[in-house]
Amino acid sequence: MCAFQFTRRFFSAIQCALTFALCALVVSCSSKNPAEKVALSPPSIKGFSVSGEIRPEYAEGFAFFTLVDSASGKSGAEEFTFLQTPYESYLCLKEGQTAPKNLPSGVTLLTLPLRKIYSASLAAVPLLDSCGALDSVAFTSTALQNWYLPSVISRINDGRIIYCGKYSSPDYELLLSKKPDSVIESTMIFHASKTKEKLESLGFPVIIDRSSYEKDPLGRLEWVKVWGKLSGFESEADDFFERQKSIVKNLSMPAVKDKKVAFFYINSNNLPVIRGKDDYIPRMIKIAGGRYAFDRLSTKYKASSPSVTVSMEALYSAARDADVIIYNSSITAPLSSIGELLLKCPLLEKSPAVIQGQVWSAGKNVYESIADTALLLRDINLILSAPDTCSLSASESDSPETKFLRRLK
Repeated sequence: MCAFQFTRRFFSAIQCALTFALCALVVSCSSKNPAEKVALSPPSIKGFSVSGEIRPEYAEGFAFFTLVDSASGKSGAEEFTFLQTPYESYLCLKEGQTAPKNLPSGVTLLTLPLRKIYSASLAAVPLLDSCGALDSVAFTSTALQNWYLPSVISRINDGRIIYCGKYSSPDYELLLSKKPDSVIESTMIFHASKTKEKLESLGFPVIIDRSSYEKDPLGRLEWVKVWGKLSGFESEADDFFERQKSIVKNLSMPAVKDKKVAFFYINSNNLPVIRGKDDYIPRMIKIAGGRYAFDRLSTKYKASSPSVTVSMEALYSAARDADVIIYNSSITAPLSSIGELLLKCPLLEKSPAVIQGQVWSAGKNVYESIADTALLLRDINLILSAPDTCSLSASESDSPETKFLRRLK
């Protein structure tokens, strides 16, 4: 009897393990690793050939392709524009244009320009704003109290942008009554795949914003070209991106190169959280002329992980000789002084950054300000190249000021 029970429990455990493994495989295959590099090419359509393509300078997650009906000949052939991302294909139709009859399944149809967007992507909205297309945004999944962009706050207050609930559980009745022409989702939607399926079943084309997985900071910023193209502000988006490139190009490299920069915060469990080595923040530090303090530490974790929780001992080991400390207050409560930092991390008391007063706090709007990537880069470059010229607070001095980084006393 005991042997029977043991055998039954054994096989039950095996069955559970196999079920779990199968579920994990299904989730993995359905979500598709957003950080995985995939060669971009347009969908194959019988009778059509590629007549042109536009690939970004820095971004790896999108490209535009133009296809023409080969049978129609070169003169007068109808052209079709496709936006291609690693795992999605979008046919960008002009008003009145119809899709080819033999279009492959899985291609999302968009009628341009988009004029009534529901954006569940926090990153897309600032980029739409930067190229003059904010009036194209009609709905958001981010509540008013979580916004820091004045242009968005004013539109929510006067009703031009409507909050329609959390991205994973939007107000479907509201959306059906107001009829947005498109939905922009971040890759977080893969954690709520049924929501994406529901939106599509209701007739709303869903666009996946993969900008957060760009390794190059300017690659993240270059997604402004996607939103500019889709909203009818293509030239404005191109102009904006060129201006941002110019800011980065004109950065002044610090006299002392490779200053060690520690960027982190302490979570509610009193554990440090750093950025993964392939995240855009470490890359910004490098572009600005610094050296990321946790490069070696973060190699122990998946390169694709944007955030990594480590021990306090590991933090001290990597940051004890840091020349600059940037405390990431965009995630947690902001610090008001170096003393507050030392209450959280007393072992950093003798670090060069603390001794020399090179401790900074990143504001709440850092992650919302993707459109200001170049200015954040300039901030980091400024505190590395000329820290003593920076004001202690953005409102306390007429000296060169940082926009996103505040120096702690």
